[in-house]
Amino acid sequence: MLFALVALQLVLIVEFPFTVHGRTYYNARCNDTLFDDTLHECCGGELILRLSSRKCCGATIYRKRLAVCCKGDFLLSKLAGTTCEEFLAS
Repeated sequence: MLFALVALQLVLIVEFPFTVHGRTYYNARCNDTLFDDTLHECCGGELILRLSSRKCCGATIYRKRLAVCCKGDFLLSKLAGTTCEEFLAS
């Protein structure tokens, strides 16, 4: 019983990706690509870096300096000069 608790505790503190005996393990999949979801995200089947200017809105990749994601599913151009709330109220 003690061994099982120690093993469970070790699993909970593992950071991905990690390598054991020459095999690398990841915690997420995007189509056929395995990846570490702390560094990347899958958007519409394409991997993007979390720290880049590219973001995901639903399944669409956009640049955060050009658009804003409204309600998590559609893009509003920053050139429109309005907020998501104003756009939805109109």
